[in-house]
Amino acid sequence: LAGLRRGEEALVLARNAGSVIGEALSECVIGHALAASPDRCGDAYAHLATGIGLLEEFGIQYDLARARLTEARVRLVFGDRSGATAAAEKAAALAHELKLEREESIARTLLGELQTNSL
Repeated sequence: LAGLRRGEEALVLARNAGSVIGEALSECVIGHALAASPDRCGDAYAHLATGIGLLEEFGIQYDLARARLTEARVRLVFGDRSGATAAAEKAAALAHELKLEREESIARTLLGELQTNSL
């Protein structure tokens, strides 16, 4: 819960400072932190969607690739394999385009695990 608290504090600070990037990243952190609570699935998705929406709207591509990777992991935690696959595919494609080798590798590994476990 410390991660959730810190994410919420960061969100308040980012909004007060007018930092769209800070707000978007804080929303993603909150979504990721909520994945630790099985009954907070909807809240986790909502925060991730808000963060990803801001990153897309303002063209913050590097952080968007990382946020999509976070989305894939959170969806997998909640058992949403098709959503996790879609998010990991988006993360891998964007990471490849941006030459983010580490993020692309992580996304492709996750996709491989999702495909292997679905057989």
